[in-house]
Amino acid sequence: MSQINDVLRQVAVEDGQRAEKRDGDQEASLRVTIAILNAGRDRMAKETTGFGCMLALWFRERTREIGVRMFLSAAPGHILGGVVRQGMALVALGVAGGPAGALLLTRLIRKLLFEARPPTCHLRAGIGPAAGRHDGVYDSGAPRRGWTRKSRSATSEEIRMKRWIVTGGLILAAMALSGADSIDPDGPQFAADGQLLRPRNYREWVFLTSGLGMTYGTPSPNPQTNLRFDNVFVTRTAYRSFLQSGQWPDQTMFVLEVRSSESNGSINKGGHYQSGLLAVEAEVKDEKRFPGKWGFFGFEPGAAQAKQIPTTASCYNCHSTNGAVDNTFVQFYPTLLDVARAKRTVKATPEGH
Repeated sequence: MSQINDVLRQVAVEDGQRAEKRDGDQEASLRVTIAILNAGRDRMAKETTGFGCMLALWFRERTREIGVRMFLSAAPGHILGGVVRQGMALVALGVAGGPAGALLLTRLIRKLLFEARPPTCHLRAGIGPAAGRHDGVYDSGAPRRGWTRKSRSATSEEIRMKRWIVTGGLILAAMALSGADSIDPDGPQFAADGQLLRPRNYREWVFLTSGLGMTYGTPSPNPQTNLRFDNVFVTRTAYRSFLQSGQWPDQTMFVLEVRSSESNGSINKGGHYQSGLLAVEAEVKDEKRFPGKWGFFGFEPGAAQAKQIPTTASCYNCHSTNGAVDNTFVQFYPTLLDVARAKRTVKATPEGH
């Protein structure tokens, strides 16, 4: 009997130790879960803001498309039918995919966390040769009442391992989602020799402004001749970030497209319209690559890449001195100037902007 009591006391002690370890694991798991939920909350806030900007942009583009269709004498019923069909397709996709994905994920997590194999070893009722003791208190024979300490410990370890696997997966997913903000498909791309690759789709970026005959130097003696259009585009990710903060994030990229102007052509009788492409220039913000954070590039006609313009060029000092926000001429971007004023990011320039 004394041996039985000793074993039972030992079992009670080990059960208490396992309970303390389990409580500690649960507390650590709770802390990790709270951290993941907080990261998810912040991510959801960012995604909600980004989704709102994308939705507004989509509505604007769709409104423009509808206006073009109406101008081309498309039937109102046909336009309405197309909008309704696209809307219903998106709703159907969300209704079908959302619950199905949530159900599959829930079942996977429940299976990993809460389903465990039943034990195969059990604690025998006695001790010694009469009870079938060989080299301990465990027996792998027919199932009896109670789990062995070994089987309980193995099952507990298996559950803890599965919980940590799921927690680790959630952490990696949160890190991947957080890192997605830094990945800009429109961002600047450089060749091995440091030259900037010309973006092919810059006309799909956000259009900021267009100027006609603008010059920051001495005006031409005859300013009405050889007027040029300057079209400014910026990456979509940088644009959305500016709307939120009034600042340009790292990896911002501008493209300045220079085109000639025409006055006489087709049915035009006055004013100017854009014509052939004359030049493409770029301004890139890369705090690790450029000592002054910003770099300028000029693409030769037909060139796929461009070298950085030397920092001794006048454009660097002109932008840093006269740019209304950071190194950029936001004072000439009417929609963003209001944003910068609201965010109080407009700096004083020699012209008082």
